[in-house]
Amino acid sequence: MSDTDRTIVLKNYDNLTLAYYEKSVIEDAGIECFISGDNMAQPFTMFAPIGGIKLHIYEKDAEKAFEILNSLGK
Repeated sequence: MSDTDRTIVLKNYDNLTLAYYEKSVIEDAGIECFISGDNMAQPFTMFAPIGGIKLHIYEKDAEKAFEILNSLGK
């Protein structure tokens, strides 16, 4: 596996709606990503506050994805 194929956790969430919103913003910018842990956060809400929901991207896209998410707060 090359470095361009490696996925990383870009961000942890305790809010499923926010996780899917930010995922859609990143995808709209042409960056492939996926969410994990959402299946546990729904029925077992006690896991959500400890970062149970994760947004994954390819490592090569991390810088661009951080820039996109940081621009949302402005």
